[in-house]
Amino acid sequence: MITEQQVVFDAFLNLIVARVTENLAKTGVAVPRLLTVEQAATYLGRSEDAVRRLQSSGTLRATKLDGRVQFDRADLDTLIENSKV
Repeated sequence: MITEQQVVFDAFLNLIVARVTENLAKTGVAVPRLLTVEQAATYLGRSEDAVRRLQSSGTLRATKLDGRVQFDRADLDTLIENSKV
């Protein structure tokens, strides 16, 4: 069961993300859509091995461009949303 405190906290985090993204856009710093295994692990708060296991099991889709395995930020966000209990 999601508490009111969790809803407020999620809204607060979303506001922070929006503002950080807006400020990065103003400074010209690009926020990549595709992330490396290392970046995806940091984004998820997991190890690189855990990200690779998620990919191997089919839980997390990967993109392969020029021989590089990368993860779409939108897929990471979907994984997070679908993992909420």
